[in-house]
Amino acid sequence: MGKKIVFLLAMALALLLPSQVRAQDSPQQPVDLTTRKANATHNGLRKIKNLPSKTIDVTATETNVATVKTANADKKRDAVNKAKAQVASSASKSKDKKETAIKRMAHQPSALPSLKRQHAPRQAGEVIDAYGVIIKPAEGQRKIYNRSGHALMHDYDADSWLLTEQDGQVDVVLCDNGDVYIKDLISNYRNGAWVKGALSGNTITIPTGQLVNYESYSEVPYAIYWGKRDGRDYFKNEARTAITFTIDGDRILLENSDEENVIGIFYEYLGESFFSNVADYESVYDFDHDYVPLDGRLVRRQASSLDGLKGLYLIGNKKVYVK
Repeated sequence: MGKKIVFLLAMALALLLPSQVRAQDSPQQPVDLTTRKANATHNGLRKIKNLPSKTIDVTATETNVATVKTANADKKRDAVNKAKAQVASSASKSKDKKETAIKRMAHQPSALPSLKRQHAPRQAGEVIDAYGVIIKPAEGQRKIYNRSGHALMHDYDADSWLLTEQDGQVDVVLCDNGDVYIKDLISNYRNGAWVKGALSGNTITIPTGQLVNYESYSEVPYAIYWGKRDGRDYFKNEARTAITFTIDGDRILLENSDEENVIGIFYEYLGESFFSNVADYESVYDFDHDYVPLDGRLVRRQASSLDGLKGLYLIGNKKVYVK
């Protein structure tokens, strides 16, 4: 009986083991990579198709690019226009400053509000140019004086002030109404311009700020002023509004001047005043008796000898010109 049971169990095991062995020993199916890639691609495309659709608008993109370019061009144009406006504004301001400077120099409120209006109507013979410079005095008694005194110049090579002595002659015209004209007031600035003053008693008063030159190409006016030394330089002293001379017999003397306080030429540019580096002080004008009026001109009196003399002379009531 026992043997029979063992035999049955053995038979059962025999039937079960081959199927398990076959299951374990059966080889795996080969992997088809092409099929897998195709499936993956198919699945990927299917996923892409399932995503929300998004259309790229080429026209819109081009429009955006054009808009950006236009905006940049506008910014550049605005910057250029702004720069031009600034330059124009600067030029306008510079021009206004120059015009203001010219007007202020020509119409000094503290001295001569206006040369043309101050003396209008003009005396017969007086000529003033378009800028306010007196180029010809009115009719009057003309006298020749010999200069002396001190002159101031700037030595550019040494960068220092050069003190010299005045020389040459100065023309003075005395009018019946009390007007006085002096030609080339500053000894080292002789351009033929006249300044105008007034005679009261034995005192000649000449208002400062009178134009003696105007450079049209640079629009720069030049005028007479008192200059005051400060350190190494001289600056316009607007507190002194008049230049005073005293007539002492045959002499005309400049009052209240010294090396620190000089009469000179100042020019103005863009509202700023600059010293022209020429000035006089302690000026003395001595009347030259050798000159007499003849044919509207001043000529020398009769000379005992012509040696070393040049110019027009009156000799024996005859006009003689010596070369």
